[in-house]
Amino acid sequence: MIRTGCLNDKVWDNGFYVSGNLDEQKVEFLIDTGATCSIISSSIYQNMPKSTKQILKPFTTPVYDAGSNQINCHGQTDINITLNGSNFIIDALVCDVSQDGIIGQDFLLKYVENIDYKRGKIVTQCNEIPCFVGTEKAVSCRVVVRRTIVIPANTAAFVPVDISNKDKLTKFSLAEPVGAANPECLMLPGVLTTHENNLRVNYVNSSEKSITLHANQAVGTCEPYIDQDVLNKVQLRSMKPTTQNNIVNPTKSDLPEYLQDLYDRSSKHLDKDQCQQLANLLLKYSLVFAKDSSDLGRCDKVQHRINTGQAIPIKQP
Repeated sequence: MIRTGCLNDKVWDNGFYVSGNLDEQKVEFLIDTGATCSIISSSIYQNMPKSTKQILKPFTTPVYDAGSNQINCHGQTDINITLNGSNFIIDALVCDVSQDGIIGQDFLLKYVENIDYKRGKIVTQCNEIPCFVGTEKAVSCRVVVRRTIVIPANTAAFVPVDISNKDKLTKFSLAEPVGAANPECLMLPGVLTTHENNLRVNYVNSSEKSITLHANQAVGTCEPYIDQDVLNKVQLRSMKPTTQNNIVNPTKSDLPEYLQDLYDRSSKHLDKDQCQQLANLLLKYSLVFAKDSSDLGRCDKVQHRINTGQAIPIKQP
């Protein structure tokens, strides 16, 4: 049995997909553990260059989908598909299906060691291949660290990240941390402008030791943020440093308005060089400060105790 569905700009089928290249064509193959053999669509086959397109071998066994509907099969051929930098040879049927192709049990048994649905990847003998769920609301992509970075103790830092298959996400997407063994070190959830090139997430290390995030380490997942009407009404704090952080020798006027009063009060007894250092500091960490009383967050990492002595608790209206 072969499962069929549809994957295009408007119609999705909730399948588990992998992106790759077949010669010069970008393809998206459905991973189907219920399919006994792999398939490529007849349209993908027709678009293959003549230099690599093999003559079809006859295939007379009927092919059916999960609904017991017969699928038109043109023949069988060998294809070389590239998935996340590694090449795989597939003995595939050429059929009239809506997907670019279907990866069946023949490929899975030969190459795949594990299918990790939670982390969105398949593990082969030579690499790990990121996958995505083929539905607009269910696409879940991995958030991985772009390059190795060290975060000192009791520090928050903006960490450069990459998102696998981010072209499948909506313009705005919700990034959330993956389950961490150490809750003192994790990525803060937030909304990202997905299609920007230099994506960063806020990572907090509230422990007493510095931590190292290694390149390609998974720190979270990213899913489409569908409710655009709500998103447009909410004032979002960017998940990356402001462009003002690139200003050389900033002055008071370069600071955000909500930090200028703090600058005035803090610089009264400072000399010129110290004022410059203060401006640099405030600009660098401008996102740490609350813009107003409604911008305050919450934290449960520190407990406070108020000693009231022998005073009796009272209630006031």
